[in-house]
Amino acid sequence: MAASTNNHSNGTEFSSSTTTTAATSNSSAGRRSQFSEAISESSGGIITDSGQLLESPNLKVYTFLELSTATKNFKPDSMLGQGGFGKVYRGWIDAKTLLPSKAASGMIVAVKRLNSESVQGYSEWRSEINFLGTLSHPNLVKLLGYCREDKELLLVYEFMPKGSLENHLFRRGEPFPWDLRIKIVIGAARGLAFLHGLPREVIYRDFKASNILLDSNYDARLSDFGLAKLGPSQEKSHVTTRIMGTYGYAAPEYMATGHLYVKSDVYAFGVVLLEIMTGLRAHNTKRPNGQESLVDWLRPDLLSKHGVKHIMDKGIKGQYSSKVAAEMARITLSCIELDPKNRPPMKEVVDVLENIQRINVVPDRSSTKPAVASSSRSSPHHYQYGYRAGAAGAERRKSPRASPGRPRRTTTATEQTTASEEEANSWRLRARVPVLESPNLRVYSFLELKTATEGFKQDLMLGEGGFGRVYRGWIHAETLAPSKGGSGMTVAVKRLSSESLQGFEEWRTAFNFLGVLSHPNLVKLLGYCREDKEHLLVYEFMPKGSLEYHLFQRKESFPWDLRIKIMIGAARGLAFLHGLQRQVIYRDFKPSQILLDSNYEAKLSGFELAKLGPSQGNSHVSTRVMGTFGYAAPEYLATGHLYVKSDVYAFGVVLLEVLTGLRAIDPKRPRGQESLVDWLRPKLSSKHKVQKIIDKGIKGQYSSKVVTELGRITLSCTEPDPKNRPHMKEVLDVLENIQCINVVPGRSSINSAVLLIPPHVTVSIGIELAQPELNVSVGGLE
Repeated sequence: MAASTNNHSNGTEFSSSTTTTAATSNSSAGRRSQFSEAISESSGGIITDSGQLLESPNLKVYTFLELSTATKNFKPDSMLGQGGFGKVYRGWIDAKTLLPSKAASGMIVAVKRLNSESVQGYSEWRSEINFLGTLSHPNLVKLLGYCREDKELLLVYEFMPKGSLENHLFRRGEPFPWDLRIKIVIGAARGLAFLHGLPREVIYRDFKASNILLDSNYDARLSDFGLAKLGPSQEKSHVTTRIMGTYGYAAPEYMATGHLYVKSDVYAFGVVLLEIMTGLRAHNTKRPNGQESLVDWLRPDLLSKHGVKHIMDKGIKGQYSSKVAAEMARITLSCIELDPKNRPPMKEVVDVLENIQRINVVPDRSSTKPAVASSSRSSPHHYQYGYRAGAAGAERRKSPRASPGRPRRTTTATEQTTASEEEANSWRLRARVPVLESPNLRVYSFLELKTATEGFKQDLMLGEGGFGRVYRGWIHAETLAPSKGGSGMTVAVKRLSSESLQGFEEWRTAFNFLGVLSHPNLVKLLGYCREDKEHLLVYEFMPKGSLEYHLFQRKESFPWDLRIKIMIGAARGLAFLHGLQRQVIYRDFKPSQILLDSNYEAKLSGFELAKLGPSQGNSHVSTRVMGTFGYAAPEYLATGHLYVKSDVYAFGVVLLEVLTGLRAIDPKRPRGQESLVDWLRPKLSSKHKVQKIIDKGIKGQYSSKVVTELGRITLSCTEPDPKNRPHMKEVLDVLENIQCINVVPGRSSINSAVLLIPPHVTVSIGIELAQPELNVSVGGLE
């Protein structure tokens, strides 16, 4: 197996919430994993013909010294790949005892070593153990063991000698044979069908070519279970979670709402089928305008035989029959249906693909050509298990071919990038004023917060999401001690779900950032609780709710002056974060994160995705793509490269929402208008056209000069190249100037009389509101 891993992490610090496997581990002896308990509804079970749900994990528990020996002390020339969570090394163990052996003797394994500074990595390390430690199937990569010692966290996998499907499709010099493509996707389909057929379904959530690994016979195995989730329970159709995964493969309903269905995996599978047919990547920003998304571009061609013939990879011409191509197009089209209800279950997809494999009779051609499918020692073993390859393996080979009328396939795919996950806590030691020297937070007991929220009373719930719920509570204004309901100061209490893996990391990130930052335009964290498995945060209460509510959920139009006032406040908050000695990238700027106090002063909330900016002269940090579709900058979605000015892009998107009164993404708008930026950005450069896109509900509340200036700064913020975007300090200056020149006779500057807000939307402290909303990934769901 070709692996990748991380370096080390402070996972031991959070052992109280960890439920790893291993019968002999000193930290988890005799315990079953949370996942095993949640999914096991039968006593041992054979679940499918060849898959099994193990009663207890059968994993070897290694010492750090043993894995150091197995990898020759993590020698650089043994490194297979690396990423923000750490590095993956080639190692050797005895095939029977699984004990470390001498280099080049015994069985090759891939050892993933977690980076000690990684926040996200710990959660994914645990998720890998919980899933792969309890599942066994020929089409899932096998986890052999793990190590947890002091701050060291490691995973040991079987070695996949043929690398990944991604490597063979996009990084080889010669075309990859059609029969092997079909063989591989059938294996991957069987793996997904197994996950979906468990008593408690498992949603893989990150299905893509780079996560399909290949053994010596090109049999497919699904790897990287770091984002996997248990499916819906109690007859629910979906689970709600923060949007995570890889742009281009994520299903549209998930991107638009955060609702994750089992059939969201089917959509991603359909995208890979389209890659298999065309030899083109799911997303490539270097293709011409309108062709960046493979699905949006080529879906119409799947409807006709002529269209299908035109889009097939020219490098494999003659290796398939026309009937096979037509059948592939039909199943691909079904998988990428916009409505998840209309997509087939994976078991049906397996049946169709197996039939396609049977009917593909092409004269004078052997079924497999291992000679042309051979791989070099270095190239296939990179971009696996969620990690970026080392310098040698990152060399791209350009394909000598390009389909007629179609851009040459890209050689810069970086959707798998997951680099430099740095923990906010370590930043405290380096940052200076205006950062607090130490957090001034009250530490609550669980009983105190239970009292403050009247036992987490249902009618005091302000919102909920995949990670937990937010409740209204009351505390004494001076002592911050809990008080009786309705008396004292109102607060918002966020309570983490005990079943959440991702939510804990986000809880810690919010605590680390808001615990040491103080600014009038950042929401104030008052205290926290960490007791047994309970994790809670206590925030100041924002009585006017969020900008998202006022822009999109009110019956009457939100006044122009207040829109500008709020955006100026939000700009000050971002400018503060970007101006710190070690810059902070907010990463999830959107209207639902902009909360409003009683005077409509804006405060940024939801710091769960915030990251430290680049250091040591770097221009960006590399990380797994996370956030909200529609606001995430194009360079981040395409490459995983996160710049400080990625926040500026998101700010520009919100400026466009403020101008138009329309949402950043709305799948119900006509085709070509779903993305607000793609649709209306061209109009921002024209004075006449800008006037036409302004929200009709605020007509007469602004001067034409103001609209022109706002159009210009919005256009600058949403520049595709981050280098061409202004700094937030410059944006702030422009907005303050716009506020000064907006003189409209006969109108008061703030019309607060019309600004009543119902109590059920008063808080969105990084959490999904109780009522449905389009952009669900509101700060820490999962």
